[in-house]
Amino acid sequence: MLYLMKKIILGKIGHLLSFYRYRKKEDPFKTFCNIKLLEHPKVTSNKSLLVVPIRVSPTSNLFEGLIGYAMKLRGYKVYCLLDGGMLKRSENSNVDSNYFISNCLSVFEQKRFYKIFGFIPLYFDELIDKKEVESIANDIENLTKEEIVDFKFNGVKVGVHAQYGVMRYLKVESILNEHTELLREFLITSIYTSLATAKAAAKCNPDFAIISHGCYSTWGASLDTLKRKGIETSVWGRGYIGNGNLLISHNESYLFDYIYEDNSLWDNEPLSFDNVEKIKNYYKNKRVRGNSVDGLSYYKKIDNDNHDEFKKLSIRNKKYKKSIGIFPNIPWDGTMFSASKSFKNMKDFVQAFIILAKENQDTHFIIRAHPAEEERKGNESRETFKDILYNISKEIPENVTYIEPKSKVTSYQVSDIVNAALMFGSTLSLEFSVAGLPVIQVGLTNTSNKGIVYEPKNLEELKIIFKIVTENDYIHPVSMHDRAIKYAYHWVYRKHIPETLVNLKSLEFQGYKIESTKDMAIGENKILDFICNRLETREPVVINDES
Repeated sequence: MLYLMKKIILGKIGHLLSFYRYRKKEDPFKTFCNIKLLEHPKVTSNKSLLVVPIRVSPTSNLFEGLIGYAMKLRGYKVYCLLDGGMLKRSENSNVDSNYFISNCLSVFEQKRFYKIFGFIPLYFDELIDKKEVESIANDIENLTKEEIVDFKFNGVKVGVHAQYGVMRYLKVESILNEHTELLREFLITSIYTSLATAKAAAKCNPDFAIISHGCYSTWGASLDTLKRKGIETSVWGRGYIGNGNLLISHNESYLFDYIYEDNSLWDNEPLSFDNVEKIKNYYKNKRVRGNSVDGLSYYKKIDNDNHDEFKKLSIRNKKYKKSIGIFPNIPWDGTMFSASKSFKNMKDFVQAFIILAKENQDTHFIIRAHPAEEERKGNESRETFKDILYNISKEIPENVTYIEPKSKVTSYQVSDIVNAALMFGSTLSLEFSVAGLPVIQVGLTNTSNKGIVYEPKNLEELKIIFKIVTENDYIHPVSMHDRAIKYAYHWVYRKHIPETLVNLKSLEFQGYKIESTKDMAIGENKILDFICNRLETREPVVINDES
């Protein structure tokens, strides 16, 4: 009864807050009511789907609602797992946001989500016994930071997922002792989520489930639980290719899936001349300031008046025999998704290139900080690459140049004046490889394990490869360049699925592309049919040229 009253109160406050949320933008859930059929589709089979938003926001969870509705049109009974405001910590808020406001809005949106799309709600408080909650809280009360990270619940690595949740919440790669209580709260989130997911799965026995991200304290714990229960689960997210085009993987976060992707999906057939030109032109156009190739461009707001700044950099660069461009990730993001065995975090990466810089004084190391990296404000806990750099090396070697995130000098300009790029793990690895620039990559990303970039396994291998690519007589292997072009086409045009249901601008809803939900029925939307088919058949969600 207590949780029910809390849910009702939070929902009513969220309703009031929603007027402010939608004061200047369109409400996708309300708009859907205007285009949907008067009656919800009837269940015509014994198949069921579990949608796992847990928390709900119009930006993050609209696709799940739409795909769930599409599966209803195909005869499925659709359930959705919702926290009902039970979780104190989650991916619905971060160090910069107000938890209470986020929670109220989420509870309000959760109710609309299941009602508007016609799903059967499964709330945490209806699945989890209150005594279990109290028992779990007592069991972890005295765990140390290290014990929390190592903690498992029914075989699920909930401690690791909690760690990722804290990293995302604080925007740091380093969790300190002072963060232990916050980490404990995120551990409770992961345990509750795992417990609720297991009970929801037992209750509805779904043919498959669909979830976003597949990582962090909520979705990561839920995905691992579903996998342990033997329930096929598809993980979706929006990429930066196009304008929010979709990435969908099976039983693994799409953020990790492409690292170990089966190369036969893209490497068996040669690309046509037209497709080679198509992908080359795509990346060529991305380099143009103010381009509209994709929905996101970090340099759209930078004007062209950077001649003096770039000229100074070029003059300094010419003083050295050779040069290396370093293009770091945002620290917490890179450590979470690109860590390798020998380079476990951004600190390992920084230590490695500082050693290289000191041992190679004739080489200019140009660091172009990530343009999306924000400066620390006040006492906020966010951690920048510059913080890590100066914590490791109080005095930066003379042959290292650091370019601030807000600089008008772009990564592309830097790549044009260096011999090679040294990366932790970034989508730029593929862009530079397509352009024919040698890339040394110590972390993991979509170019890993594909014969596209150099992948040293430790510091000694890094030193050897560094020497090779910076020699005057170095010739970049044609095979690596060709494979980069072939994979890039696969990545951009086959792996990223076009969005055919909604219009987006910077991932924000701008209206529907369909006039009625009848346009979502079988045979009405080729791409939607393709997605639904791959969710059911479990085949890779990759568009073939004939699809």
